Amino acid sequence: MLQFICRSFRILEPLLDQMDCIPPPFGCLKHNSDAAVKDNLSFCGVGVFIRNHEGKELAAISKKILGRFTPEIGEFLALREGLLLAKHLNIKVDFVESDASNVIAGVANDLCSLGPAGLVIDDIKSLCKVVGVSKCYAISIVRNSVAHSLASEMWIDQETNIII
Repeated sequence: MLQFICRSFRILEPLLDQMDCIPPPFGCLKHNSDAAVKDNLSFCGVGVFIRNHEGKELAAISKKILGRFTPEIGEFLALREGLLLAKHLNIKVDFVESDASNVIAGVANDLCSLGPAGLVIDDIKSLCKVVGVSKCYAISIVRNSVAHSLASEMWIDQETNIII
């Protein structure tokens, strides 16, 4: 695991330098999540990156979730995993970002969540309240490249990795 953590930070460092990142306001934290789903695999990789107003990483997770998922469900699962990480670490996250606009819309919707993702969406909404999320934003894939790199890492690595 230590080898992966070192490798992950080597992956993150160049991305952090090049990232077209709009930091959160002073004193606030931002959570970026992404999923990596391939049709021929029986799992999806999820990646989450939590950073402060200076762009400094506070926590990250790269995790494999077993099962066959649509990209949309994978994105919901990635968002939930990040919120669970924030809850576990007792971190107040002010903003959530994802490159999946339909996921952000699903979380922002006040209506009862139905369909295959309904329970996960309801879980996400509850976790948003617990960790203090005030706003959810849909962003470009380029601005979400760190989270995507963490999610894609699961195609290579077999373990869940948390970086704090």
